[in-house]
Amino acid sequence: MSERSDADILREMQQLERVHAEAAGKSEPAAGKFGYCRSCSAPIRWLLTAAGKYMPVDARTADETDVHFDHRKHTSHFATCSDPNRWRKRK
Repeated sequence: MSERSDADILREMQQLERVHAEAAGKSEPAAGKFGYCRSCSAPIRWLLTAAGKYMPVDARTADETDVHFDHRKHTSHFATCSDPNRWRKRK
């Protein structure tokens, strides 16, 4: 049996979190939660926007204590991801 990488384990944990969140009626991870982009594998954090929606931001622009998105401080991961349209929610 092959060893799983840390990234594989994290992806599995995130998938389980999503399954549990969906079962509880939630569809997004908790604000400030760390993860990896499923398209480009970049480290990201999920922050709340002023509209109350979750946005993935580049982890390097967010402190561990950040919960709310600030366009002056944080970089939306949609701006740097190699495949952002795969994950954008349709209006």
